[in-house]
Amino acid sequence: MNAESHEYRAGFVAVVGRPNVGKSTLMNLLLQQKVAITSPKPQTTRVNQFGIHTTESAQFVFVDTPGIHHPAHALGRSMVREANSALEDVDIVLCLVEIHRQPTEEDLLVVKRAQSIPNVVRVLGLNKVDLAEGRRDPRLITPYLENGTWDEIVAFSAVTGEGIDDLWAALHKHLPVHPPFFDEEEVTTTRERDIAAELIREQVLAHTHDEVPHAVAVVTEEYKDRDNGMLFVSAMIYVERDSQKAIVIGKGGTMLKAIGASSRTAIEALSGRRVYLELRVKVRKDWRKKEPGLRELGYR
Repeated sequence: MNAESHEYRAGFVAVVGRPNVGKSTLMNLLLQQKVAITSPKPQTTRVNQFGIHTTESAQFVFVDTPGIHHPAHALGRSMVREANSALEDVDIVLCLVEIHRQPTEEDLLVVKRAQSIPNVVRVLGLNKVDLAEGRRDPRLITPYLENGTWDEIVAFSAVTGEGIDDLWAALHKHLPVHPPFFDEEEVTTTRERDIAAELIREQVLAHTHDEVPHAVAVVTEEYKDRDNGMLFVSAMIYVERDSQKAIVIGKGGTMLKAIGASSRTAIEALSGRRVYLELRVKVRKDWRKKEPGLRELGYR
């Protein structure tokens, strides 16, 4: 079947959930390509990111969203606004929760938000079945059933891939009949230079202490090919305190070198080119708390 067939399906799927429930891990699994950064630290995703999966019969346009939560500062409010904006004009809302534990207040907040959207297909995604093997308790999902109505309920693991075929089938069934929105070669609408900034932030999260991660932002200042075939990338890592800058740089620059080495490997995998990476660190005091500062660093 080709894209011109009247039976071709295409649509937008918003992936929503509280922080650290596995949205970005699921997105990367579905696309079979890393387009979203992941971390065990909550609130890693800060802006909506589109991922496109095209088959002979359908095109799925996923929107990976920041975790919906009770924000404590301007950045948190920006993230929640970003997530809510993804729910406008989508065809399917995939509400991601964890199958192996009791719902949190934020889980139920997400469910309430998903139920408030008119004219949309609602899919309850029970993630992390790999952590519930042999001890699934149906009572854990009762609050989701009591607080919402669902067109589909699917259990799976975004880590192992168990149950993912069931998720594909459920989503495909509810996509509207529509021609594709994007060329079949496209995987994301995010610019490569912006993904590179996120890959650097991912490595900062992986290497630094709990004091640093939420205070970090990365801006790609240069991203260009050189005559020798290498890709030159210059990025600024922003933190809020001098103490955080010292942690990111490390004694004798060792931490920054380690972050740079891991980041360069990730960007080379992304771009398919050898990379010369230049990193600097700058303090911008309390940038998360100030709306103008957020806008200057690329957040809405």
